[in-house]
Amino acid sequence: MKNLIQYTLKLFGFWIILFFVLRQVFLLFHFRHIAEIPMSEILWSNWSALSMDISSACYFMLIPALMLSLTGFQSRTAKKAAFYFSVILILLSSFINIVDIGLSLSWGSKINGKALSYLNYPKEAIGTMGSSPIVALIITFLSVSILCIWVFKKFIHNNLDFNLSLAQKIIVPILLLSLLGIGVRGGLYTYPIAKNRTYYSKHNVLNLASTNGNWNMINLLASPDQYIKNPYFFMPLKEAQTIVEQLNRAQKDTTVKILKHNRPNIVFIMLESWTNDIIEPLGGEAGLTPSFNLLCKDGLLFKNMYANGFRTEQGLIAYNGGFPAQPKTTIVRKFGKFESLPGMVSILVDHSFSSSFYYGSSLDFANTITYLHTASFERIIGREDFDYEKETVWGAYDEELFRFFLEDSENRQEPFISMMITLTSHEPYDADIEHIFPHKGLPNKFRNTVYYTDQCLGTFMENAQEQSWYKNTLFIIIADHAHSLPQMRKYNEPERHFIPCLFYGDILKEEYRGIISETYGSQIDIPATLLSQLDIPHDVFFWSKDLFNPTHSHFAYYTFNEGFGYITPNQTLVWDQNLGQTIIIRNSDLPVIENERLLKQGKAILQVMMEQYVGFNN
Repeated sequence: MKNLIQYTLKLFGFWIILFFVLRQVFLLFHFRHIAEIPMSEILWSNWSALSMDISSACYFMLIPALMLSLTGFQSRTAKKAAFYFSVILILLSSFINIVDIGLSLSWGSKINGKALSYLNYPKEAIGTMGSSPIVALIITFLSVSILCIWVFKKFIHNNLDFNLSLAQKIIVPILLLSLLGIGVRGGLYTYPIAKNRTYYSKHNVLNLASTNGNWNMINLLASPDQYIKNPYFFMPLKEAQTIVEQLNRAQKDTTVKILKHNRPNIVFIMLESWTNDIIEPLGGEAGLTPSFNLLCKDGLLFKNMYANGFRTEQGLIAYNGGFPAQPKTTIVRKFGKFESLPGMVSILVDHSFSSSFYYGSSLDFANTITYLHTASFERIIGREDFDYEKETVWGAYDEELFRFFLEDSENRQEPFISMMITLTSHEPYDADIEHIFPHKGLPNKFRNTVYYTDQCLGTFMENAQEQSWYKNTLFIIIADHAHSLPQMRKYNEPERHFIPCLFYGDILKEEYRGIISETYGSQIDIPATLLSQLDIPHDVFFWSKDLFNPTHSHFAYYTFNEGFGYITPNQTLVWDQNLGQTIIIRNSDLPVIENERLLKQGKAILQVMMEQYVGFNN
């Protein structure tokens, strides 16, 4: 009996120590994000994690305990099975932690439903981890796994030798499994342990560190990340709807006309991962985008434009459907939901525009091809539909895409709307291009690919001038989403969602060229803004605001995993749902009552948007 108690305590202690080690590894890979955080707050992550670590350890001990109990703690086969099961759990724990590190560095979250949905596209899934130190992660995984398996075999498994009486063989399993069951639910509380038990800091990296990756995975598999009901309920629904309707309703149906006439061709150029941090006219680094900077001198540049989410499919939905990004999923992947959205392209096709879409990557990824067909794109080009010589892990180089777009001009009937998305500046930045900046470290790899794409953009715009349709074309050059690089932005801070947006072309009236607009807006405002310029009704786009209508309440809004940012001309607020508090308030001079009013507006937007999302196809 004494040996059994010692074995149980040692096994429990082994898992707690393993989780502690994995947490330190997680923090080590995030040293840049925690460098300025007080050490006391960093260390507290270990205490905050304890309840979830205990729950996870009890989960891991249940199966071996059950195996041994059913065989009276005597079977050699059961002991061997318990050993190999534990080894598998060690490997899984190390692997989950490594994936969590990669995701958190790229996305600012641990494994969630959105991440699991990428498993259908393994090549692209690896690509999304490209901004993570893959080699270092693999070495860490192997080192931690081998060391822990050796420790487990030498100090835990070799002591697996019990002599129990008949009574003990009956009582011990009942007692042991009962204790483990209590541990699994997090103790003798009214409600089982939940993720918010580990959230304690305004620095989300510490909250992620204290969230046990194994528990998170078990919870995710047991409760798939599918919204059956709205989890964001802050106030009576009618009150939230009233607030949002007032925010989205213009006082007057009017707009400032910036185009020479209302039937131009429209070319969307969505630049992969471009952020204001690389745009000199917007306060970013100098010398990264000389071609774009030159275009700004003759175009209309928006100074306060934000991405709604952080993935390409979220940007695509925003630009065409005018629907905000969801915190933990993407509507484009949900059959029966994205079909409920309005579509700008569909409306333009009904008004005699032809339509086309160009992308150098696979259109099967993220359900893109299905959405594009539903959105009424008539000509759809992916990596399988044109010839190219050079490709990254994601697809054709940008120069190849731009070249084919111009070659394919004969297939476009005017007026037309065409969208294309670049991708060479997509992680893992593996393009064989000129290294303008020392090709060392992710920030410089990102800078090099941005510089390359900018060169391609400049060449494209020069060659486009030779096309017959050029003078009658509005070019909307805008990012699909922003990025943490090159400044290593935190995933939830406003600057992480700051994107360039440029209206350009001979179709612009002279007085709007070389102008920088101070208007606040986000990706979802594009449909209403563009349709207003074309004198086409846009009432179906509830969330979209005309950026040139001075009677609108102009603001920006974005979501991240379990939170949102709300930006107005007077204030910037960021809300963390897990913490249940505002973690960023930029304007400290604004009265508390005004901050509370703005926060309520932000909560109302999230509540109403998710209520609509859940209701689609229900």
